[in-house]
Amino acid sequence: MMITHPKSLSDVLWGMTRRMKWYTFGVAFILSIILTFALNRQTHEILCELVESKLDQISGPIARELILDEKIIVEQVFQDFKSELQALGAQEDLKLALYNEPSSQVISRSDICSSRGIHSEIRFPIIFSGKTLGRIEGQVSYFSTLGFLIYLIAIFAGLAITFRNLMTQITEKLQKDILQPIYKLSNNEQIQITEKTPLEVIQIQNSIEQLKTTLAAQERYDLALRVAHDIRSPVAALEMISSAFKSDPEESMTIMRSALNRIKLIANQLLESNRLETTQAKNCSPSSYPIVCLIKNVVSEIRTQCNDRTALQIRFNPSENANRLFAAVDEDKFKITLSNLMNNAAEALGNQGVIEINLKELNQEIVIEVIDNGPGIPKNLLPLLGTRGITYNKPEGNGLGIYHAKNYIHSWSGRLEIESEISEGSCFKILLPKVAPPTWFPESFSIHREARWICLDDDTSVHALWKLKAKQLKIHQEPILFSKADELIEAVVSFDLNKSIFFIDYHLEDESITGLELIHKLDLSTKALLVTHASDNSEIQKQCIELKIKMLPKSLIHDLNIILTSSPP
Repeated sequence: MMITHPKSLSDVLWGMTRRMKWYTFGVAFILSIILTFALNRQTHEILCELVESKLDQISGPIARELILDEKIIVEQVFQDFKSELQALGAQEDLKLALYNEPSSQVISRSDICSSRGIHSEIRFPIIFSGKTLGRIEGQVSYFSTLGFLIYLIAIFAGLAITFRNLMTQITEKLQKDILQPIYKLSNNEQIQITEKTPLEVIQIQNSIEQLKTTLAAQERYDLALRVAHDIRSPVAALEMISSAFKSDPEESMTIMRSALNRIKLIANQLLESNRLETTQAKNCSPSSYPIVCLIKNVVSEIRTQCNDRTALQIRFNPSENANRLFAAVDEDKFKITLSNLMNNAAEALGNQGVIEINLKELNQEIVIEVIDNGPGIPKNLLPLLGTRGITYNKPEGNGLGIYHAKNYIHSWSGRLEIESEISEGSCFKILLPKVAPPTWFPESFSIHREARWICLDDDTSVHALWKLKAKQLKIHQEPILFSKADELIEAVVSFDLNKSIFFIDYHLEDESITGLELIHKLDLSTKALLVTHASDNSEIQKQCIELKIKMLPKSLIHDLNIILTSSPP
């Protein structure tokens, strides 16, 4: 019997890259057809309006000359009409047909011009006093068939090359900066640290090195079980990230960074809990944070992890006021808690079913519900769930997930409630006290109505979000968009700072300066908003509070409450 070795994540990623070109050509072909159809439709409408307008102008003179039997003049008018179309760049194949005897049958003009592929077909009757004297018919086009084919091929080739180069660059960067270092760490190898090495990878290596010196501590077996349980979800998300890159690279990078942070946290917790001198352990106090952002991160991660289960649906249902719900939690531990509950639901459902995550407010409490329509849990076991070592319908379970979730939630002055019915499903409900927003969070943002919006972000999709936001608020001037810090630094002297507002990203690709440092350097703390996916980073939060700079999670750009004022703030 032949034994096949499992493929590494690196092999899977590079195999996907080799197949990428065929997917790229397919996407490019579909887009080129869509673009061509849109252009052809627009061209057809403009052409028809032009031809119909010209025909209306000459119909009266032609009919009048026909009544006077001046057919030579009629022909001249018709030739002048054709010459005008040719002067406008149109290609025409029109003919003038005159009747020997007027027809009493009136032909409708309701369909003068209609589309026939890349041509427009013309059928125009010449009518006088209710009788048809003749007609103009034929085809008019702005394209020759050969020219249209060349255009289609050029569009297809350009899109295919662009998409393939983009996906290759993204895949190579992921392979070089993230996957290779993690692969080496998994094989107990040292990685060479450079200025381009992600901070999370460096911290993972440092945590692992420190773990080697404390591995013989008293409770190492229990801690190993806990790490094995908690680390499964972020590792599974990393394993599935290659498929997510085909649809949304920006979201994939966010999921990847979140997963790496959770691996780093788990490694640090293992180190700190394993120390004999517990007084040296790090004491992280919970901080106020928008719960909706944390849930979105976990939902994206679990969706990526379950990407191959096409019949498994994961739905997030936030209430209308979800963006104003804040709880004092440890962001990383909250993600671990919610991830464990969602993984339990996914395991109970198998390959099909529905997981719903509801977020709402009830009596000054934040309520997060994880609901599945799985097989349910027996009533006699419900009171035991959350007890160490107790699990249900999980042959490989160790009873730690709900146990730690319950302890974490209690440490945040909250509670965990479990409801279930056999054959109907289960509901795990997290209830947390609602707290005031942190000082770094902008509950609302006042902007002068005539202020110029200036955005610095290396992600063009974020540019599009700010343009859409300005359009929704009916801001007359479109935002000024920058992708490089140097470009903004050079241009800032030309702006009227009293009538300017800045939206600046924290992580700038291949830049030696962060968005926070840039705001401080340009003295824009009262005129800028830091916009980042890393808003759950406690160090960034601390710096924003010290510098009195407001910070917005990128996932809340669409929901930012902007107040337009008639005078500068």
